[in-house]
Amino acid sequence: MSLKKERLPLFFVISILVASVALIATVAKELTELFFYAELISIATIYILISAIIPTLYPKKIHPEAIFFGGTAKPPYIYPKEVYSPPFALLEGKVKEEESL
Repeated sequence: MSLKKERLPLFFVISILVASVALIATVAKELTELFFYAELISIATIYILISAIIPTLYPKKIHPEAIFFGGTAKPPYIYPKEVYSPPFALLEGKVKEEESL
Protein backbone atom coordinates (compact mmCIF):
# COMPACT_ATOMS: atom_id res chain seq x y z
CA MET A 1 0.00 0.00 0.00
CA SER A 2 1.59 3.22 -1.12
CA LEU A 3 1.16 6.36 0.94
CA LYS A 4 0.00 9.36 -1.07
CA LYS A 5 1.49 12.77 -0.32
CA GLU A 6 -1.98 14.24 0.26
CA ARG A 7 -2.67 11.77 3.07
CA LEU A 8 0.68 12.15 4.86
CA PRO A 9 -0.32 15.16 7.03
CA LEU A 10 -3.52 13.40 8.07
CA PHE A 11 -1.62 10.28 9.19
CA PHE A 12 0.89 12.48 11.02
CA VAL A 13 -1.85 14.33 12.90
CA ILE A 14 -3.70 11.12 13.77
CA SER A 15 -0.48 9.65 15.16
CA ILE A 16 0.06 12.81 17.26
CA LEU A 17 -3.52 12.54 18.50
CA VAL A 18 -3.14 8.90 19.53
CA ALA A 19 0.26 9.51 21.14
CA SER A 20 -1.07 12.50 23.09
CA VAL A 21 -4.02 10.54 24.44
CA ALA A 22 -1.69 7.72 25.50
CA LEU A 23 0.71 10.18 27.15
CA ILE A 24 -2.08 11.94 29.01
CA ALA A 25 -3.24 8.65 30.44
CA THR A 26 0.22 7.52 31.57
CA VAL A 27 2.66 10.39 32.00
CA ALA A 28 0.82 13.55 33.00
CA LYS A 29 1.59 14.13 36.66
CA GLU A 30 1.60 17.92 36.66
CA LEU A 31 -1.03 20.35 35.53
CA THR A 32 1.22 21.94 32.89
CA GLU A 33 1.85 18.59 31.22
CA LEU A 34 -1.86 17.92 31.19
CA PHE A 35 -2.52 21.24 29.44
CA PHE A 36 0.31 20.62 26.94
CA TYR A 37 -1.11 17.26 25.90
CA ALA A 38 -4.61 18.69 25.80
CA GLU A 39 -3.34 21.38 23.39
CA LEU A 40 -1.79 18.72 21.17
CA ILE A 41 -5.06 16.83 21.13
CA SER A 42 -7.10 19.93 20.33
CA ILE A 43 -4.76 20.99 17.49
CA ALA A 44 -4.84 17.51 15.96
CA THR A 45 -8.62 17.31 16.29
CA ILE A 46 -9.14 20.72 14.68
CA TYR A 47 -6.88 19.74 11.78
CA ILE A 48 -8.78 16.49 11.26
CA LEU A 49 -12.12 18.33 11.28
CA ILE A 50 -10.90 21.00 8.86
CA SER A 51 -9.37 18.44 6.52
CA ALA A 52 -12.74 16.67 6.42
CA ILE A 53 -14.87 19.82 6.04
CA ILE A 54 -12.94 21.57 3.25
CA PRO A 55 -13.21 18.71 0.71
CA THR A 56 -16.91 18.49 1.50
CA LEU A 57 -17.48 22.19 0.83
CA TYR A 58 -15.21 22.40 -2.24
CA PRO A 59 -15.29 19.00 -3.94
CA LYS A 60 -13.40 18.20 -7.12
CA LYS A 61 -15.43 18.21 -10.30
CA ILE A 62 -15.47 14.86 -12.12
CA HIS A 63 -17.28 14.10 -15.36
CA PRO A 64 -19.45 10.96 -15.07
CA GLU A 65 -18.34 9.80 -18.51
CA ALA A 66 -14.75 9.54 -17.27
CA ILE A 67 -15.59 6.95 -14.60
CA PHE A 68 -18.43 5.06 -16.28
CA PHE A 69 -17.57 1.45 -17.17
CA GLY A 70 -21.08 -0.04 -17.54
CA GLY A 71 -21.45 -0.39 -21.30
CA THR A 72 -20.04 0.59 -24.64
CA ALA A 73 -22.65 3.01 -25.94
CA LYS A 74 -24.89 3.57 -22.95
CA PRO A 75 -25.01 6.89 -21.10
CA PRO A 76 -24.08 6.91 -17.41
CA TYR A 77 -26.97 6.44 -15.03
CA ILE A 78 -25.77 9.11 -12.65
CA TYR A 79 -26.16 12.86 -12.59
CA PRO A 80 -23.00 15.01 -12.70
CA LYS A 81 -23.78 16.64 -9.35
CA GLU A 82 -23.90 13.23 -7.62
CA VAL A 83 -20.36 12.39 -8.68
CA TYR A 84 -18.46 15.26 -7.11
CA SER A 85 -20.82 16.67 -4.54
CA PRO A 86 -22.45 15.11 -1.49
CA PRO A 87 -26.20 15.76 -1.30
CA PHE A 88 -26.17 18.72 1.10
CA ALA A 89 -28.80 21.43 0.81
CA LEU A 90 -26.17 24.13 1.35
CA LEU A 91 -24.22 23.01 -1.71
CA GLU A 92 -27.12 22.83 -4.17
CA GLY A 93 -26.76 26.49 -5.20
CA LYS A 94 -23.05 26.08 -5.79
CA VAL A 95 -23.61 22.96 -7.92
CA LYS A 96 -26.20 24.76 -10.06
CA GLU A 97 -23.83 27.71 -10.55
CA GLU A 98 -21.01 25.44 -11.74
CA GLU A 99 -23.31 23.56 -14.12
CA SER A 100 -24.47 26.81 -15.72
CA LEU A 101 -20.87 27.87 -16.43
